[in-house]
Amino acid sequence: MKEIIDKIGDKFSLNDLVSAKLQPSDSQLLLSEMYRHQVERISPPELLKKYQDNKFIISASIPQSEAIKLDEKCFSCLPSEFESVEFSPVAPLGLNSVLSNLSQNIIMSCVRNVEVMADPTTAMALECSSRRRQDSTKQYNLATTMRCLRLQPFEKETGFTSHFRVFALGSSDRYSKDISSTLLLKQLNSTLKIIDEMSCFTESPVQKSVYISNISLTEQIISKLSADRASIGKHTQDKNFDLFKYLSIDNPSQVNSINQSENSYLLNNFPQEMEKLRNFESNFLPSLKAKYPEINFIFDLSRIAGIGYYNGVCYKVLCTNQDNLTVPIADGGSSDWVSRLLSDNKECYFSTGIGTELFYKCFNNRQH
Repeated sequence: MKEIIDKIGDKFSLNDLVSAKLQPSDSQLLLSEMYRHQVERISPPELLKKYQDNKFIISASIPQSEAIKLDEKCFSCLPSEFESVEFSPVAPLGLNSVLSNLSQNIIMSCVRNVEVMADPTTAMALECSSRRRQDSTKQYNLATTMRCLRLQPFEKETGFTSHFRVFALGSSDRYSKDISSTLLLKQLNSTLKIIDEMSCFTESPVQKSVYISNISLTEQIISKLSADRASIGKHTQDKNFDLFKYLSIDNPSQVNSINQSENSYLLNNFPQEMEKLRNFESNFLPSLKAKYPEINFIFDLSRIAGIGYYNGVCYKVLCTNQDNLTVPIADGGSSDWVSRLLSDNKECYFSTGIGTELFYKCFNNRQH
């Protein structure tokens, strides 16, 4: 090992070590040796202190028995075509930044050219791609639950934590005219059923609102108006940011129907992308409204969260508790991940993530 490390040191400068010039196998050896030396200096009391102080390590606030109950309820709500998958806790290095444009700075990269799971839906895209490479005649519907880890800071009052449990769905099929809307309907139906089942953890009603969007519409608006995409992207977590106000667009940001006269600007300038939403409203939304009359379904036309992540129709489910705290519990949409993994633009992939642990923390008010 020492001979290899010396060889790397002789061949590469310090700048080379942090650039693309160093091969992954060499960086793995170098980091392994570095961590071996660091570990030799760590004492048992230091391990305990790290466990108590490190937000990436400390145990979750949800009891594991409750987490298992939540998982069981989620799986019980799925139609028979969904298959459960148990994933490794690590994924190929670069999975999330390459596919979904998440910054590698918020992903925990590991020594052996892997990264800690940060998003179950990208992992399911890999699995769907692997299966469709073997047999592309089938539609694949996968489900999983896992604990994920993100490195970005979270405000305590939001309920978000560095590591968190997520239930996720991933569906892939050959592209057809209505495939994205069909998969959206399938996953949204399951998601709403899951949230209803999880409501057994609360003694008060959970108010739900569903927001339907089209990220492709957002991308085209930004392009047509030559807006600064990077600047807009910085506001994805800003609840008060309104893209239409920012760009002085005379159109409501949120509407109950695509056919409203107030939508004339978007209907005239982006007819193809608006037609996708109108098609969903006409052919898919009625069944949801009939099944869930208590839910408010809204078209969010100015959504920016998901730029670079989704590439078409998407949705989010907001839930409000008895203290009027509203939190995003579920988010789903179509993406080009499977088509890129298989180098085939006729592949369609739709995924959903449901914050089961977040729901428990924000809505569990049962008396123990």
